[in-house]
Amino acid sequence: MLLLGAFLIVWVMSGRIGIPASPTVLGILGAAFIYWALRNWMRKEPASARMKTHLRAGSLVIVGLLVIAIPFARLRDTSLLVGLAGAVLVLRGLVVGALSLRTGR
Repeated sequence: MLLLGAFLIVWVMSGRIGIPASPTVLGILGAAFIYWALRNWMRKEPASARMKTHLRAGSLVIVGLLVIAIPFARLRDTSLLVGLAGAVLVLRGLVVGALSLRTGR
């Protein structure tokens, strides 16, 4: 996820983001992220791993909502939404990685 987020940020910085050709696909992709998050939240895990699960699922919900919002945003705001989604994924990768090192798992 860290690399995907970094790719999104680099893509935004290149200035090649425009109006989506098919807003339906972005809606489906956003719904898939939210579904993936809900599946992660429902998974049974030990209590020690719940913090990482909540971080993973919460970040997927945020990214899903940002992706769903892209077709409804103005052209100048699409870059911001994609950049925010990338930043959320990078932050998720860093925090979950730090938690994994701290717990030794």
